[in-house]
Amino acid sequence: MKLRCPVCHCTFSLEAIVASDAGRDLLIALSQQGQLFRPLVQYIGLFRTAQRDLSYTKALKLVNEVVELGIEPDRLAIALQDTVDAIHAKRKQGTAKPFKNHNYLLSVLETVSTDQPQRWVVENGRQPGMSKSKQAAASLLEWAGDDWLKQEIGAGLARLIVLKRNGAPAADTILVTASEFERFLVKRNQTIREIDQPRIREGFEQLISSFDGWPEPKDLYANMPRRPERKNLPEGLSDEDREIAAAFFKSASEGNYGKTSGNN
Repeated sequence: MKLRCPVCHCTFSLEAIVASDAGRDLLIALSQQGQLFRPLVQYIGLFRTAQRDLSYTKALKLVNEVVELGIEPDRLAIALQDTVDAIHAKRKQGTAKPFKNHNYLLSVLETVSTDQPQRWVVENGRQPGMSKSKQAAASLLEWAGDDWLKQEIGAGLARLIVLKRNGAPAADTILVTASEFERFLVKRNQTIREIDQPRIREGFEQLISSFDGWPEPKDLYANMPRRPERKNLPEGLSDEDREIAAAFFKSASEGNYGKTSGNN
């Protein structure tokens, strides 16, 4: 018997699901989720690629991983729906790829307060979407990717957005603002991770604690601690070692900063 899911709109065979151990376990797991059922089904669909459907085993694994986060159901339901709404909107613009992990969901969970009034009420037949500030924060997270410099800029700007500083850019232009911060820092060669990452982080801390209004890139730069004095190379180094060191600093000064393989 062929059925069509009202949530993800996929067609599937009920007999095939029942005949599969993973399929049966998936149905049982979903049936036990109560209010999480609909947003959870939509959420695991974000892991599906255009060329390949999720296997029952993979879908079951994803469901169990989300449930095992141990998040309060009301809060998790909001975060799941916010994630789904945001990614669906991005996919309409062709800017979102299939999920590979739960990092995006975890970042959205950080924006859902434990004492937030319950939003789990259907309005006009659908769940409410993300607030503009949450959309901006989620966009910054996706924009940053694995780039440490973008991660620091995105995290700092997201905190300023949450504080609702006067003059903050609109949610749909926040990435333009973030790119301006990045260009400003790259132009000034603030791209050596070991040296500049803690300085940029401290600069944002100063802006958050003592700066009024929305800062410009120059304000961040002015609040960053000075770089430590560069020590002269010891006399005992060989000419080859000196050439290697000189090449490193030349590369760093030209903005060839490295990228990480994970989030910080």
